[in-house]
Amino acid sequence: MASPEQPRIEAIGYQKSGSVELVTFTLNVPNSPTVFTLTGDNPRIVFDFAKTTISRKVTSVYSADGDIIERIRVGLHKGANPKTRVVLDLATNNEVSVDQTFNQKTSVLTVSLKSIEDQNALREPHEESAKTASPPPAEEVVDTVASPSAPENASVVPPASTPEPELQAESVPKPRPDLQEQPVSLGNTTSLADEKPLLRSIIFDDATDNGEMVIFQLNGFYPPTVKGIEEEKPRAICDFKNTAIAPEVTSIEETGGKFVKSIRIGKHTDPELIRVVIDLKPSKNYDLQQVFFKEDNLFVIIVNTQEAQKTEKVNN
Repeated sequence: MASPEQPRIEAIGYQKSGSVELVTFTLNVPNSPTVFTLTGDNPRIVFDFAKTTISRKVTSVYSADGDIIERIRVGLHKGANPKTRVVLDLATNNEVSVDQTFNQKTSVLTVSLKSIEDQNALREPHEESAKTASPPPAEEVVDTVASPSAPENASVVPPASTPEPELQAESVPKPRPDLQEQPVSLGNTTSLADEKPLLRSIIFDDATDNGEMVIFQLNGFYPPTVKGIEEEKPRAICDFKNTAIAPEVTSIEETGGKFVKSIRIGKHTDPELIRVVIDLKPSKNYDLQQVFFKEDNLFVIIVNTQEAQKTEKVNN
């Protein structure tokens, strides 16, 4: 039996189409990156392709000069957790929508970015409405720019003086099987071809030694856009676009965890999305990891602190 081909990025392209800016990744095999955003004076969106190399056609810097994307930087990370990291340096602090589509025939991953400055501002679910699964939008979110006193990477990630957070699935324990088997009533189901993204359950798990997990069970490969905010009220914001939510899924007012304080859920219609806000306890330097277990349709956010990670390494 032939060994599987190592994932490789063959080419990276950029083009602007009206108000939408597109970044294309030509791949040799299907490959889904981990995506996270960093706000502040140097806003950017980071794509990590785990265990992936690049062809000689791929250069280290691409100039975009767009209204949203200023340039594209590519770095090859070796070592215990090899990956290719692609950084989109943004030309704006306005909130940006990010969508991904993959063409199976051409093996091209297309990332489309569009500023939502002219649309109604996305809102976090109001704290007083957190008991319902679909609270009406209430207060404006001013998450797109970190506070002036915060460091450049003030988005629940290490300060600018340290490397950007490592988001490697192989270092993360898989959620326990008993946490995956959460029965929900889905009502009338449709065929897979017509199936709409559905958020089936949200589970909090603090029983591991590798941080606290927030586990999202979906009906397919529909990872959210994740943004971290580190201010007086640190939090991680997960936007599941064009996604429905099972009626049994509700907010968690108190998790009882050391790091995660509460989990709030909001439903928005313009644009259509489910927003989940993970409230974190203040006065800690957080590190977030994102992992998607495709075979189980589980998206997991692991919340840890740099101090706890250093202690784990010493003990190991």
